[in-house]
Amino acid sequence: MLGLEEAGSAGGEGEGAIAWSRPLVLGDSEAPQAVVAPDGDVLVAATYREPLDLGGGPLPFNRVSGAPHLLVARFSPDGALRWAHGLVPRDGAARARVGGLTVDAEGHAWLGGLSAGFTLGTHSLPEGPFVTRLSPRGAVERVRGFPGEGTLSMQALAADGSGGVVLVGDFTGHRDFGDGVREATGPGRAAFAVRLAADGATRWSRAWSASAEGLVSARAVAVDVFGAVHVAGAYAGAVGFGGPAFVTVRQRAPFVLKLSADGAHLWSHDLRGAEGSATAVAVGPGRVYVGGTFSGRFYFRSQGHASGS
Repeated sequence: MLGLEEAGSAGGEGEGAIAWSRPLVLGDSEAPQAVVAPDGDVLVAATYREPLDLGGGPLPFNRVSGAPHLLVARFSPDGALRWAHGLVPRDGAARARVGGLTVDAEGHAWLGGLSAGFTLGTHSLPEGPFVTRLSPRGAVERVRGFPGEGTLSMQALAADGSGGVVLVGDFTGHRDFGDGVREATGPGRAAFAVRLAADGATRWSRAWSASAEGLVSARAVAVDVFGAVHVAGAYAGAVGFGGPAFVTVRQRAPFVLKLSADGAHLWSHDLRGAEGSATAVAVGPGRVYVGGTFSGRFYFRSQGHASGS
């Protein structure tokens, strides 16, 4: 059982008190995705393997299928359920996964991940990687798939401030992201970033591959007020993002890069000497904040940072 919490002043109990919680029966080890809408509503996406009722009646459930089901739900600021959808996998379908969830300024929810041949109302989600946009009331408005061969793992989504969305992750083989086929050169994973317009059309895509024995994985994305895209993740071997090439002998090293609103490379940095991955990125006025894990030692602004200190 997993509780969704909202922190803040509640009933005079002071900052940080639990305002409300809702249990989610997941049946999977992955954590749910949760985002706050502009009106204060909370949206949640997760997978479930057992019958589940979030307060609006039992969600659809296929007792025969062994594949994970997927839920997306919207709660009011005080925890009341506004709507919930349960997506039932097709018999014999592959594993489902929540890859990312975000909300745009108009309250539309964008959900991405891996579909197990889901159906939602009259809409069918393509089996494999997908992105869908839901109205503030939960109706399906857009569905996009990305055909190709190999694996694709969507890791994060971010609203772009103009009604669209940016999604990042990693893949092997080749994929058609809508503006052409991108190929992961070599056996290792390559990273990708795709920007979609409000109507779901691809504005641009980018892919980055490492050297023959390396890999690149994009784990987080944020978009600033000017529409510039910031991507964080990890790489191994040698990789070029558009500026000077990076090389590491570690199993993987963290990186962060910035693209213009049109997808052009503006700058990129790595934490050479450290072993780990950047898993979160946020932007503020004149600042980019990156979080993650590392071992070893790296230098930032001429100051050394060691994992044991």
